[in-house]
Amino acid sequence: MDTRHKGVSLVVGLLAASCGWAAALQQPTGLLCELSAEPLGIEDFTPAFSWIVNDPQLDAVQTAYQIQVHHGLGSNRSLVWDSRKTASSRSIAVPYRGEPLQPGQIYTWTVRTWNGDDEAGPYAEPQLFVTGLKDTWSSRPIWGSADWTFVYLRHTIRLSDKPIEKALAFVSGRDTEPARQYVYKFYVNETAIGLGPARSYGDKVPYNVFDITEPLQAGGKNVLGAICFSSGRAKAFIAEVKVFYKDGTVETFGTDERWRAKNADPYYNMGPKFFWYYQAGPEHIDARNEPKGWLTVEYEDSDWNIVRVLPRAAEQLFAQPTRPVQMHEVRPVLMHKKAEGHYFFDFGKEIVGCVRLAVVGTEGRQIEVRLGEELAGEKTVRHKARTGVTYAEKWTLRQGPQVIENFGYRGFRYGELLHMPTDEFTLSAVVLRYPFDDQAAAFDSADATLNEVWALCHYSIKATNIDLYQDCPTRERGPYEGDAYINMLSHYAADREYAFARYTNEYLYHRPTWPTEYKQTCLLMAWADYMATGDAKSLRRCYDILQTKTLSRFINAEGLVEKHDSDNDRVLVDWPASYRDGYEFTPINTVTNAFHYKAVQLLAQIAEELGCTEDARRYAAEAKKVKTAINTCLLDAHSGIYRDGRDSAHSAAHANFFPLALTVTPADKRKLVADFLVDKGMVCSVYGAQFLLEALYNADRDGAALALMTSTEMHSWYHMIHRLGATITTEAWDPSDKPNMSYAHPWATAPLNIIPRRLFGIEPLEPGYGKIRIRPQTGGLEWAVIKLPTIRGTIQAAFRDRA
Repeated sequence: MDTRHKGVSLVVGLLAASCGWAAALQQPTGLLCELSAEPLGIEDFTPAFSWIVNDPQLDAVQTAYQIQVHHGLGSNRSLVWDSRKTASSRSIAVPYRGEPLQPGQIYTWTVRTWNGDDEAGPYAEPQLFVTGLKDTWSSRPIWGSADWTFVYLRHTIRLSDKPIEKALAFVSGRDTEPARQYVYKFYVNETAIGLGPARSYGDKVPYNVFDITEPLQAGGKNVLGAICFSSGRAKAFIAEVKVFYKDGTVETFGTDERWRAKNADPYYNMGPKFFWYYQAGPEHIDARNEPKGWLTVEYEDSDWNIVRVLPRAAEQLFAQPTRPVQMHEVRPVLMHKKAEGHYFFDFGKEIVGCVRLAVVGTEGRQIEVRLGEELAGEKTVRHKARTGVTYAEKWTLRQGPQVIENFGYRGFRYGELLHMPTDEFTLSAVVLRYPFDDQAAAFDSADATLNEVWALCHYSIKATNIDLYQDCPTRERGPYEGDAYINMLSHYAADREYAFARYTNEYLYHRPTWPTEYKQTCLLMAWADYMATGDAKSLRRCYDILQTKTLSRFINAEGLVEKHDSDNDRVLVDWPASYRDGYEFTPINTVTNAFHYKAVQLLAQIAEELGCTEDARRYAAEAKKVKTAINTCLLDAHSGIYRDGRDSAHSAAHANFFPLALTVTPADKRKLVADFLVDKGMVCSVYGAQFLLEALYNADRDGAALALMTSTEMHSWYHMIHRLGATITTEAWDPSDKPNMSYAHPWATAPLNIIPRRLFGIEPLEPGYGKIRIRPQTGGLEWAVIKLPTIRGTIQAAFRDRA
């Protein structure tokens, strides 16, 4: 730990998870299987286990562990692996070494640890995990008519009359890509279970696993149902339910020719798609066409179609490594009657989700639902958003009570209801988001603006994660490497969650986007994953494809990347273009070369970790050569700052903060480059801000970095909060810079990760936080406290600047 900053008092602790400071070694907490806190469905049958050592003693060290894995639950529980007492300090990514696990089965695992006095603590509360089905699927994919985009699917099953131990549903659908959203919403006996799956790459189709024990009724009829939407050609839904009884028997039910289908297009009446990016549009719902009561056992479905049974390719199905999206119902914080039948509502913060309306309707009455991120005037929603999407849908009511809800998601805070037939209704939103622990991280300081900025960024990560890190919910709905890198760093700073980042990373390795430097960013993402988790599985699995992400094939005789742009491979530098500080694009580009250096340097470290020593030597030599060439050919000897390219006389901020952030700049040149950047200020975008702040901290200009994070100028997070009224970080600093900007762009969350990593200086020196460095760069901030989740436990730190 480096605490040499003069005048700063620092207190740091790795918190024991138990309450109080009892002397005895406590049971481990924070159990993860395959990096998941809820591992319902694991594809790797040699799973990796991680836990938090819970020893309240100072300087405590785990000296040994014992893992036990059991198959089954209750009286059917049997031991399949006992590691026995294993002398080791390892508590992350410990591999399973027991008898082969079986597909589609329930297991539990637990662990206890020994301390430096060779005292054993109690076992942890067992964590349940479920193995994937692999090639044991008995269900078949189904759909209605090939031209149906929306479809109702249902089937009634009868369970044996005996106690249920656990019931699981393995559920998937395709195709997620055309609409860039989930395909199904799955129900059991009128209970909404979940939606999915996540997007994937290649021919692989992920499936979710849900615990459906609670809504099932033993000894009677139960309805399995789904509403599905797919605008692609490969439409399909598949589900397999396994009911584990307490007597040890198992019943399996699944999609097959006995299921029934009904066309749901007349109910949803989807209009023209919102964007060319994805094939989904407004839903002009006609409640008269809903099959009322279709999820009840009493419903008669004899007039429904027999489903089309489709070919199954079990090898394409894999257990989704991330948790399913959660659904939370929330009410508006404000409901205001503007006129007869006309209401304005405000949810207080922007959300990603669907609108739900419960109302007693009049047959054929048409109402209008408008949604948006902004206001167009006092209590008037801007439903024609800047991003180009128009959230205005006409819903036709039926006679009597009804509940109407969107299928697809929208991004909105405000809304209006028009032409309502009555004042008696209930409006809510079904918020969709990835599981998030609000209490995992915390921050407070002497600077009120910095506190607001942290809170804005924290909520931005919470609110925008669905199945992948994506740019925004209101336009592309697409993941980009540059966005994902910032998102993952911020997500690590907000929650003890690692599977989501890893899944997004691997998706982008296989489905790259167009910016040249974004492909190289994959190496930054891969290394950040490894340092956060200490689990090298992804590095091993993806090593070959990661080697394709460098620009080594474009190295010229000088040792620099020399490359011309193409349609699908263009240098971005920054976005929008107005934030590039006049950057001049040349074939030998400083930003491209800085990213190439960092990518090859990290690839050398990855190769070393994987035992590929020859690769490691080769990549390290290339990194050294490129770094030397950049500083020889692109760093102006007279001014001491970088030019935009080999044939450019111009020096943009980006040509300087990227090399400084990516550790290209020699130590004796950092002050000159940093002085240049401080004079420039925040001339870059919210994306570039991540690297500008990194650069300033690398040059020990922490005061300047703090000033940018707490600035009240237009290019600031304060401006987003107080002048734009944003509750999620925005795509650009202001609409005057980018008129079509979104109000929900988490690539602007740099302060959320910069505060712990750079202001507090808490960073791992070894993978998985095996060793950490704490080097605060307080920038004159009087005091601050932070709570930071890591895979090994929570770090809590506080400082006070005595000066």
